[in-house]
Amino acid sequence: MIYVALTLWLFLILLTGAGLYRCWTKRLGGAVVDWLILPATLIAETLYAAGRLLTRRPIYYSLISPQDIEQDPCREGLSGKGGFLVALFSSFLAMVGCLGAIIALTQFLDQNVIASFYQASWFGLNPTVLPQELPTSVDGLWDVLRYQGTMVERLMETLRRLEWSDWPVPVFVYGAAIFTIRLASPRHDQRGMLAAGAIVIGILAALTAAIPSVKDAIFVDGWALLTYLWATLLLLLGATLLLQGLTYLFRLFVPRRGE
Repeated sequence: MIYVALTLWLFLILLTGAGLYRCWTKRLGGAVVDWLILPATLIAETLYAAGRLLTRRPIYYSLISPQDIEQDPCREGLSGKGGFLVALFSSFLAMVGCLGAIIALTQFLDQNVIASFYQASWFGLNPTVLPQELPTSVDGLWDVLRYQGTMVERLMETLRRLEWSDWPVPVFVYGAAIFTIRLASPRHDQRGMLAAGAIVIGILAALTAAIPSVKDAIFVDGWALLTYLWATLLLLLGATLLLQGLTYLFRLFVPRRGE
């Protein structure tokens, strides 16, 4: 059951990150978003392009997407023999690169951000962790859903209490967020992205089952990191939806000229 839970949370992270990216590019424009998350853009798109070059396919797009996402060549359908496999391989490289960047940030720049979020000592509650077993009843499902709000609350309080003057802290918070969003390849073929995600999750599950040290790393320290990343996406998603709602409400009372 714990492997099923791992698969579920990882896929939710991939899909939520891709959804946030598409929502932001729709509202702000592709180029603006790619510049805002530039480090993740460069790593993800460079590795995706490397995947195409390694499979002897041309690179027909720029690393920074056009402002008008409808003009992005990546939105066109795959063409040529083996196009899906090319997208799968390229998405796999981009995903592994972003995952490696998250791990590197955690190892070298995490100044107790995750530990503070995990312990949440000011709440006087149990450690903050995602459920490692899926609910088997309706009551259990509601408990899991309610706990999502608790995680966001803890994360907001953690961020409020951090020492932002210590430069590794903002770099880690920013870097972990943008690389989590770009774990998926939202500019490119979504089927390839999902297949690549399944392969990455399968590799992690196989290593976890075969190597005890990997299992301990994933289901202890790794699970705290997974919880932090998921809570970060939930916070960003909530803020995005709130701002969109306020924007629509403002336009309801103050319409644009010509409307």
